[in-house]
Amino acid sequence: MSDLVWHTEKRNIADLKEFAKNPRKITKTQFDHIKASIQKFGLIDKPFINTDNTIIGGHQRLRILHRLGYEKLDVHVPNRTLTDKEVEELNYRHNENSGDWDYDILANQYELSDLLMWGEDPLEKEKQETEPKLKKPKVTFEFESQAAMEDHAHLIEEASRMWDAKMKIKK
Repeated sequence: MSDLVWHTEKRNIADLKEFAKNPRKITKTQFDHIKASIQKFGLIDKPFINTDNTIIGGHQRLRILHRLGYEKLDVHVPNRTLTDKEVEELNYRHNENSGDWDYDILANQYELSDLLMWGEDPLEKEKQETEPKLKKPKVTFEFESQAAMEDHAHLIEEASRMWDAKMKIKK
């Protein structure tokens, strides 16, 4: 059992500090969807901070609230200062999306137009999750001379064109 106990306190947004190692990023579209959710339903999932005002989870929500003109808000605070390792782990675990969509329920019990309005297309996400991501390969060639490199340049260019054509077909 953990010795941590969390409680809620009101804090000034201006006093909160970004966690420098926060690896989470979102697109503008995702930002806009979070903003729309906060505007419609309020702040349901409160940000959480360490005792020194370092944000552990809720960076995007705090940015949105700040842009919406909020000055103070409720945050979750631990009863003791978390170590650097605990902050890293909690930040990672909080941001790691471990759940999956049940695509049968989404397809049969939700309106696609609603899903698209509420967030990114989950059916497109399913497609992205099941298709392997092909990246353009990085290759290094070594030649004994400039002339040898020039002799093979057309083959390298052709391989690159073939890869690009293959990628267009996959899309």
